[in-house]
Amino acid sequence: MNRSPIHLIALGTVIMLVAVACAPAGVLDSTTTTTTATTIPPESTTIAPPLDGDGNLLPPERGDAAGVAKAALTPVNGFDFMDEPPQYAEDLVVAVETWLPPDLVAGTADAVYENDQGTPVSVVSVIPVLSWRGDPGFVESLIVVLTGNQPFSPGDGIFTAKAPSGAVMQLWSTGDGFVVASSPDEDAAIAYLVTMSASGAPNDVWPSGSCLYIADDEGLPYAPFPEDVVVPCTGAHNAEVLLGIKTGTDLTDYDEDANTYDRDYKCDQAYEETFGSQRTHTPSLVTYMPDADEWDRGDRYLACVVKIDRNDGSDLITGPMAALDDLTWEPDVGDCLVNNLPADTVDCQVAHTYQYLGDVVVDADVWPKPGDRAFVDACIPLLDELANGPGELDVFPVGLGAYAFEQGDRTVRCMAFASVDGFLVDVVGSFNGEWRPVGEGGIAV
Repeated sequence: MNRSPIHLIALGTVIMLVAVACAPAGVLDSTTTTTTATTIPPESTTIAPPLDGDGNLLPPERGDAAGVAKAALTPVNGFDFMDEPPQYAEDLVVAVETWLPPDLVAGTADAVYENDQGTPVSVVSVIPVLSWRGDPGFVESLIVVLTGNQPFSPGDGIFTAKAPSGAVMQLWSTGDGFVVASSPDEDAAIAYLVTMSASGAPNDVWPSGSCLYIADDEGLPYAPFPEDVVVPCTGAHNAEVLLGIKTGTDLTDYDEDANTYDRDYKCDQAYEETFGSQRTHTPSLVTYMPDADEWDRGDRYLACVVKIDRNDGSDLITGPMAALDDLTWEPDVGDCLVNNLPADTVDCQVAHTYQYLGDVVVDADVWPKPGDRAFVDACIPLLDELANGPGELDVFPVGLGAYAFEQGDRTVRCMAFASVDGFLVDVVGSFNGEWRPVGEGGIAV
């Protein structure tokens, strides 16, 4: 389950993982009605949310990631809990705890099973920190980074790695986290994970109307289903699920273009019906859909999530986001903005990523397919008024979704950005005058 727009996670201070680009998809079941988060789910008791000494909302308590890890461990066909696990079964727990950087792990749980021949299989369920939850490439990248070797796969999405202790481990992604299995008989460990993967079903996405809490030092997870981030809407939260639905039931085969369009259309529709135009309102929209591999495993879910990003973090609110007083986003031409959009403006002499050039009308009769440049080409002429500098200037169009387009809207908001050697950079100064790159290159453009 992937998210769009791409949300980059700065995990290099923990371990240097190669982030997998997020490629979206999703098609609506024709029998499903669209619902939005404009009302708070009823609760029997309303308790005033806690405040700090200055009267500001305090972050809510979230669920226990260790409980999520434990829930992933269940007996499967041909494997039962072992009543008296051998002493060496604890070796896997120690090996995993030693092998994984602690700052990468949110929760773990362990168990020991035995097959019909009495062969023990030690298992550890790992839930990573939120920003990596659900990333389908996480396990493979993790093995590369921690061992320096390309992972060996015996098949069925299982990977083999060796811990520094010498323990041979089999790893399989559950979608939310991953499970590590080890046994004196490697085939038994692989068989457990194969059976587990065959008996599992795709995780349900967050239901429409759910409220979430994502800490400022976290990114939204790659997949929209971690239950431990769901919090009561009457309490403090900073993200809401506009739409969480079953998708793709009218397709016989995976179709990336159709899924991408439908994802954009349904999420844009939910946004417009709740807030108004994406171009003129401040909640940012993140959409999720299955990629081709997840589609093949039966994933048919679409989710649309909104949150309000500020330069110093996300706003904590109570009640529905749509009830807030002022959600308009109307920057002035020439305003400079940090890397999240929509965003607060900053002084152009402060490091920033984008500069607002103005709005333009797109000359297009049909919604552009992924990769088409209709929106970009409409913004390109606005670069003519800008000053040359030590980097290449380009444009990033925002604010026009597929639903609004089908209703007749053709206006996009144009943002300028700079790249050096093919990588997006922050800059100091105005593109209308003198400017210079700061820091190292980020996203490849």
